[in-house]
Amino acid sequence: MIRQEYRQKESVPATKTTQKSNPIRVVTIDDSALIRLTLNRYLNQFPDIDVIGQASNGQEMLALVGNVLPDVVVLDVEMPVMNGLEALERLMRAQPTPVIMLSNLTWSGAEVTLQALELGAVDFVVKPQPGVTMAATVDLLVEKIRQAATANVQVPRLNQSTKPEPGGLDQQQSSVDRNRGKQTAPLLSQESLLAVASSTGGPSALTAFLSALPAGLPLGGVIVQHMPVGFTTILGQRLNKIGGYKVTEAITGSRLMRGQFLIAPGGYHLTFDSQGYAMLNEGPAVNGVRPAADVTFSSLAEHFGSQITAVVMTGMGNDGFAGAIEIHQQGGRILAQDEQSAVVFGMPRRIVESNLAEYVASPGMLAAYVAKQVTA
Repeated sequence: MIRQEYRQKESVPATKTTQKSNPIRVVTIDDSALIRLTLNRYLNQFPDIDVIGQASNGQEMLALVGNVLPDVVVLDVEMPVMNGLEALERLMRAQPTPVIMLSNLTWSGAEVTLQALELGAVDFVVKPQPGVTMAATVDLLVEKIRQAATANVQVPRLNQSTKPEPGGLDQQQSSVDRNRGKQTAPLLSQESLLAVASSTGGPSALTAFLSALPAGLPLGGVIVQHMPVGFTTILGQRLNKIGGYKVTEAITGSRLMRGQFLIAPGGYHLTFDSQGYAMLNEGPAVNGVRPAADVTFSSLAEHFGSQITAVVMTGMGNDGFAGAIEIHQQGGRILAQDEQSAVVFGMPRRIVESNLAEYVASPGMLAAYVAKQVTA
């Protein structure tokens, strides 16, 4: 079981007094009639949200969405007749619509959720666990519905190498095979350090960025992706299956290495000392999140200055902005994802509008730009 120790607050607080002239039209899909009833009752208490339909499986969802054209779909994964992943994939091919997944707080639930994000889901919410009320879950869901309603839905091409593999020894051996040729060594002072920040829409953007980054460049990296505890572990495993760089979740004592990206673990801020060794802490949330890119960026700026290229990608809010200013002041480069490719142009918008970014483009083009600068 994955622990739930994360609460993201990237948009305006969810209150029942928020008004909109045109309510967000939502459909809820879950095979449990009780969950649908409960969700709908809570969601309809918010004046800016209107639940206009419900369904018990993916097949019913496809027909419903085609008829009522909702603004946002809230979709369960495990359902009879047609599960959530199959329904999501068909929906994105036929009628791209913002989708928020209802995830289970388990290892398998997190794995499936990451698959859903790769298939085009905008975001996810973990179903209530012991000690977490439905009301608290719905508050978070409402925030994400508001974000999703304005999201730029991206339908990425699923990389075959990111699909799940059989478990057991075969999976372990395939991971070993993949990492052959991914050479790592302590990062040198003249080598580039990439600091990447992302949130909503981040997993797909990270996949596109790392798969386009040429192998063997003299660089190492750090990734801060807003996700709950455990989900970042699986994100690291999935990103490790693509491209030419080893990707792993950071632990205290991990070191910045050439040929490797460290991911900040959910529930912890990630900082580094002057020798490039990682330190984790459970300090207060910054920008409403933990891990926060600003914390990591600030730490890196203090010790590595002009070595750093910060890459700020899709996400709500402004996490990464203050840290990017520090990196810029220390002589580092700042890059940002463009509005056309970002699911949510919040975090990169602050960078672009403040004229901090020397280059603004899609994740793949950002990777090409990094390669050009590193090899120049």
